[in-house]
Amino acid sequence: MPRTNATGPKLLFLSLFAAPVAVGSCIVDGVLCETVPDFGTSAAAKKVEIFLETSNALVRAAGDIDQELGAACLAMAGDLGIPTSSPSLRPPPGREEDAGAATEAACTRVKTEIDTLIQQNLPRSAHVSIVATPAVCSVDAMATLRCVQDCETVIVTETEIRCKPGALYGSCMVTCMGECGGRCTAGCSGRCAATCSGTCSGTCSGACNGTCSARNAAGECVGTCSGTCTGVCDAQCEGSCTGSCYGRCTGTCQGECHGECMTWVMPPQCKEVEVMRQRTDCTTTCNAKASMEARCTPPQVAVELRHDLTPEKKQNLDRLVTALRNHLPTILKIAYRTGTVVQSAAEGYYASLQGATTTAKEVGLQAGTCVAGALTATARAVGQIQVAASVSVSVSVSASASGGI
Repeated sequence: MPRTNATGPKLLFLSLFAAPVAVGSCIVDGVLCETVPDFGTSAAAKKVEIFLETSNALVRAAGDIDQELGAACLAMAGDLGIPTSSPSLRPPPGREEDAGAATEAACTRVKTEIDTLIQQNLPRSAHVSIVATPAVCSVDAMATLRCVQDCETVIVTETEIRCKPGALYGSCMVTCMGECGGRCTAGCSGRCAATCSGTCSGTCSGACNGTCSARNAAGECVGTCSGTCTGVCDAQCEGSCTGSCYGRCTGTCQGECHGECMTWVMPPQCKEVEVMRQRTDCTTTCNAKASMEARCTPPQVAVELRHDLTPEKKQNLDRLVTALRNHLPTILKIAYRTGTVVQSAAEGYYASLQGATTTAKEVGLQAGTCVAGALTATARAVGQIQVAASVSVSVSVSASASGGI
């Protein structure tokens, strides 16, 4: 199966089918044309059209990135002195048709050559100075807005469970496993906000029938009480609490219990409520389309080598400097474009496209065939983008090892 070429006047999708079915103007000779058919005015039709337009944008972006990066790595290989006939610049047998395989092979070979040149020719005391301004990518926000507006808004009915005064909230007369907002008649394992008649493992503010680590001028305990604290305990009160117990009350909680109560005196009053909400199903798709069509400019890169070297080593490193000056800006741009703009959007869109087959069935056979072809094409495009993201970063990292970017 030939690789997708996204650089010509027409963008072609690969079809799912070994024996292609021609349906209307959507599938021609087994591939999906760039011009998206008009499926009608229904919400489902609009969504299918936007799905296909976004798929086109994704395939186009992936093809451009793959071709640009592959060409940059091959050109860099030439500057580094790697023969164009070298088998190492091509994919291994059996992988020639894999997504991004040619680009991955060429860039991996370039990375290896850069590593070798640095290891064999650059002294530890020297470095290749690389100064680069950041790449810049811009997304057309207005195009995203128009895309969302073209996609019909869906009004959906959702069911909510509403509780008064709130879920797991009410008057509790037995064990409260959460926050007891009233008097806890037995063990309160937590902070007691009123009088704690028991052992307080934190600061006891009040009378301490036992040893108190600190007292105020009036003789009241303001420290840790190792006996019974009759006062406010700011940490663990192991005893009855006549006020709010912020923890587990193992006795009767006479008041509101925020948590799990063994027996509710006044259980929460819950009911199901139907709520009408407006939802735009195409937001994810439109954002992905805008990301695919983002325009990116390469950084400015300055590369200098300053060190006294033997003629042979200087000649080898001069090749490296020339290669970096000529092609590193393109590689850095692609690394930035894939890493910050395209890759996550492409992967998220491909995941959302899985559900488009259901929508396409509502529109008809032609729409279903087109979406099936789009699934195959976008899967390959995502693969190309993932390869480009990986190898562009890999080559950039090897270049930075010569002195830093």
